[in-house]
Amino acid sequence: MTPDRLLGMALLVALLLPSLVALGERRRLHDMFRALVAIGGLGFCWTTGGGLGLLLGLSAAVGTLIVVTAIVAFTQILWSVRLLSGGEIKQLASGAAWLTPLGAIAYILLALSIAIVTGLIARIFETRLRNEAALIASTAALLLVFAGG
Repeated sequence: MTPDRLLGMALLVALLLPSLVALGERRRLHDMFRALVAIGGLGFCWTTGGGLGLLLGLSAAVGTLIVVTAIVAFTQILWSVRLLSGGEIKQLASGAAWLTPLGAIAYILLALSIAIVTGLIARIFETRLRNEAALIASTAALLLVFAGG
């Protein structure tokens, strides 16, 4: 991992901590924290990649927001099932601001995989994870994809 990626990882962990603390305390996270994650990601992309990096980070965030919102709306209309809340969708989109569009695709697929495995484990042990699975999956996937890219 390059020094700029290592510094970016430290900043990313610091920005994601409030969401994990709020999750542990069963509190709702204010959208300002999600905005700070997105701004931090766009700033990181700009400092490491210049204007092109900023454009890639912005396109990854907006693309993720559009795609995930469309998927959630489609499943809600078709099957009357709401997969994610608005806060979880914003959490995914703000995390994607740290990545390129291809990294954002890997991030969404990994977050989905982690959420499915977590849901299956919760079903096997007959526990209810409420919405913790989505936030934990998105945080773990973001850290893994960012560290690997």
